[in-house]
Amino acid sequence: MAEGFWVCGKISEQNHDKLNRLAQLKNMTVSDLTARILTYHLTKWRSKGRDKRNRVENGKRLFTRRHVGTLAYVYPTTQEDKQPTRFTGKLEDVSLGGVKISFGRNGSEIVELLNRNQQCLIVFSLPGTNRKLEIDCRFQRSQVVANDVIIGASFNPIGYSEQAALHRFMN
Repeated sequence: MAEGFWVCGKISEQNHDKLNRLAQLKNMTVSDLTARILTYHLTKWRSKGRDKRNRVENGKRLFTRRHVGTLAYVYPTTQEDKQPTRFTGKLEDVSLGGVKISFGRNGSEIVELLNRNQQCLIVFSLPGTNRKLEIDCRFQRSQVVANDVIIGASFNPIGYSEQAALHRFMN
């Protein structure tokens, strides 16, 4: 194996046994086999465009969603210097890439504003935490389902603390 960096991690005994058997079968060391597996999967990951900032491409979801069911406040970004309008909705789902929020029957006004401006600030708390996350988002889509107006928004680049909070919640 070429010179490189050490990567350490903990795996289950079952996966360790599988790696040992496969390494013996391929007549290589476990380190070489692990490096080959990582290289293959990282190359495959990169070739699908998953390392780009645009989280959702061609309608394919990159991150799993998790149901939340808490309140969310949406502030559409406007060009005027006036107080932004606050809309209250129910945060249905969250992922590492964005959110889905339902507004009930009165959501047509926010969809109209979001269609014009595309950007918004979404403020919400994750279950089990007292911390409010304030994340700038880009409006992606809206739909009406059973008299509820539902919007989808993707996160603009977010800070480390918000990203860490989302990772803790998702895992």
